[in-house]
Amino acid sequence: MDEEAARFTERLDFEGLQTIRKYIPAAFISCLTGVMIWNAVTYMRIGDTTSSEAFAAARYAGYRLIEAGLDSNPSEQALITILELSSKVGAAFASADTTDMADEVLTVAASYEHTLNTRPQKWRRRGRHATIDVARYMLDKIEDRYLEILDPRDVEVVVNQVITIGRSIAKDPDANNPSESEAERADKAVGWIQRAFAILDKRHLDLATFSQLRKLVLRSLSRAYYLASSIKPDYLERAHTTLRELFQVLEQSKEKTVDEYQQLRRMNLALSRKRKTSVHELEAILFPLIDDMVLSEESLQDILLELRRISKAHHALVFQCLDRLLRKALSNREAHDLVDKLLISLIMHVKTASDHEASVAIVRDSLDVIAETQDYQLEKIPATATLTLLWQYGDQCYNAKKWSDAADWFLLGTHDAFVSVMEMAGSKCLRKAALCRIQDGHYARASEHIERCSSKEATTSYLAFLVAAHQGRTDEAIHALGTMINATDFDRKMLMLAMNLARQLENQSLLHAILERLLETLRRDGDVDEAVQRFTLIRCLVRLTLSLMEHPGAETKQLLPILRRHFETGLTVLRETANSENKIVVNKDVSWLWRTAYNCAVKGLGTWADADVTNMFVLARRYMDASCSMALLEPEADIQGHRILAQFAAVSGQLFSARAEERPEQKEIDNLQALIEDQLRGEPEESTNRSRSQTIFHLSLVYQAEIFAELKEWEAISTRLKTSGQKLVVPITTYEAIADILWSDKSCPVVVLYDCLESIVKMTTTQGQISIKKFSRWMRAICTILLSKGRVQDRSKALSYVQQAIVILKEYGTGDEPTSEMCYPEDERSWLLSTAFNTGIECMRSLQVREAQEWLEAATQLCDYVRGSPREKVEATYRQFLAQYGH
Repeated sequence: MDEEAARFTERLDFEGLQTIRKYIPAAFISCLTGVMIWNAVTYMRIGDTTSSEAFAAARYAGYRLIEAGLDSNPSEQALITILELSSKVGAAFASADTTDMADEVLTVAASYEHTLNTRPQKWRRRGRHATIDVARYMLDKIEDRYLEILDPRDVEVVVNQVITIGRSIAKDPDANNPSESEAERADKAVGWIQRAFAILDKRHLDLATFSQLRKLVLRSLSRAYYLASSIKPDYLERAHTTLRELFQVLEQSKEKTVDEYQQLRRMNLALSRKRKTSVHELEAILFPLIDDMVLSEESLQDILLELRRISKAHHALVFQCLDRLLRKALSNREAHDLVDKLLISLIMHVKTASDHEASVAIVRDSLDVIAETQDYQLEKIPATATLTLLWQYGDQCYNAKKWSDAADWFLLGTHDAFVSVMEMAGSKCLRKAALCRIQDGHYARASEHIERCSSKEATTSYLAFLVAAHQGRTDEAIHALGTMINATDFDRKMLMLAMNLARQLENQSLLHAILERLLETLRRDGDVDEAVQRFTLIRCLVRLTLSLMEHPGAETKQLLPILRRHFETGLTVLRETANSENKIVVNKDVSWLWRTAYNCAVKGLGTWADADVTNMFVLARRYMDASCSMALLEPEADIQGHRILAQFAAVSGQLFSARAEERPEQKEIDNLQALIEDQLRGEPEESTNRSRSQTIFHLSLVYQAEIFAELKEWEAISTRLKTSGQKLVVPITTYEAIADILWSDKSCPVVVLYDCLESIVKMTTTQGQISIKKFSRWMRAICTILLSKGRVQDRSKALSYVQQAIVILKEYGTGDEPTSEMCYPEDERSWLLSTAFNTGIECMRSLQVREAQEWLEAATQLCDYVRGSPREKVEATYRQFLAQYGH
């Protein structure tokens, strides 16, 4: 063997180093030569041509040359390298059964290790793997007979050292094999720890004295088995057996502590989880672990992590453990700050369970425990966090359309355990639950939840509206709307949602009420586009009300005031926007409103009460006025005619209604007449509109006279007749109607009646509109009034009328049928004759010579037109008068 190694070395020396020996230091050449030898030996294979002894000798040669090249104070890296080489050389000699050479090499290696141990910690840790082979060799050299004679204290040192090496192997990755897994490292460590356990087992040391050492060995061995079980599954049972023996040692030990038990329980829990043991075994581990643990942030996180790992397989056990932890935290004041974390953990865990009712029951029981604890109350922040979690689960169920489950989660938020935030969040939870009941169709239960909510919040009223609407209780739904819009947290979107529901339910009455509330909020809030939006709503309300009126059996009497109110609201909006830019934008709405109001009034002529029709015509006319005033250019072509008709219909309706209760205002008639006059200025004579407007104007004069008569404003009648007759031609029928009104009213003063009749007669004769029959009646009335006064000037006026009658008799006194309108009645002729003769006689007796002559002369002329007149008597009296007074 020596000769073979020498020849190998000599060949390398001559071939590789001969040429550079002159220029390189001897130490470096020695080291370089050793490296070359070592690398060359690496490719040698022990077999037929190379023996194990030759392999060990070749490695030793390279090792010695490298060692010779070391500095006197080598670096840490150099020490680690030489330790690794020495361990491999020692192992090679040991394999070749050359124990003396192995002892020599490893003894030198021990001195290097001692030197490395004086260096910094990081280098000692890196060099530990380099000395493992050395330590293993030395350990194998210890025979059982040597252990038996060792002092127990020395045995303890050896065991501790072996355990330290084993734990180091399991913990620290090998720099030469970085891909080595934790399980593989643990598998290597098992042999070391088993050796330590064997040493203890063979010495039979006193358990009471060396219990700590035995516990250390068993604990390390159990952990190594556990880690290595990933590649060797049978190690799990070994780990379990070792842990059971460790428990026995702990029970027999006098220095046992609760912390030791807790540590072993945690190890047992991890082992049992990996072994997939039964729930009873896990329960036997967890319950004592929880009972003996000191609750803190760290310990709680650890136990919650362990529970999370077994939660999928053992839901019920995790529930029990969390409940146990919660009760433990509540019973200890120092752990009260952990209650909220435990409660949240419990809620998060129960959510994963498949049995919803059981999950809710568990959470409710936990909340009961919290509420029953007198010295504890959930603070606002943790209570809010817990409620947020409950709401999150409820929302998830709600989105999944699990209405009942969602309601259960929301109702948990009303538990007494949340008393710190009940005022703020209690109603919200109840409303969420009520909404779920509504979606589920359980309206009675929803009502129960709503009754427990605060009535001052808009959302509560909105839910009450939903329940009432779905149950068909329209009145209650409308009442809820009124409460909702007056709440401080009201949002107009609620009304929009309510509107959609009313449309879905096809409840027009409810939809009408919603639109009214929406209109009210627009007026109250004063938005930028308020007028436009309000008119849009008004149009919707009008359409909807008209639609309700068309339903069979509709209560028209109740709906008409509502319809009128909507139109009046539009007029209010117009007044409010009179000076704004929006008035031009809403002109289209105004046009629609006046047409709708007008058509409604026309349609209601046969079915509505007179007052309702009148009011609708008034509204239509007011909208027409507004439309004309807002028009930038010419008003609509047909609006003027409709304005006149609407105004006339309104005035007519007011007169036809109870006159004593509701008289039309005088200005309404004035407006009507002014409208007609404006229209007639531009209308041609043959126009149909002109003829219609003139007729309306004539009727308005009659209405006006009736109003003045009712108001006892007699003088105004005469004034109106004079001015009206000057502007337009007034037909005889109009004057006749006015005269009938005055004549039938017994309270009319004679002077006023006279003035009116006089005006009528004058305008009739002036305008050529004469009915002789009617004229004679008016003439008789005028003369009667004048003569009754007994004054000279009044008799003079009466005489002028009589003379006017004589002129008419001359023109129309002959040739007509007695029944003709153009024939002066015989009775009136006789009355004129007798009145003229008698008045002349009276004047003659009172020595009113001139008057007497005029009256007697008139009487003489009238005799020509009266059949069977006393002509002789009249003429004789007249001649006698002339003879007596010399005229």
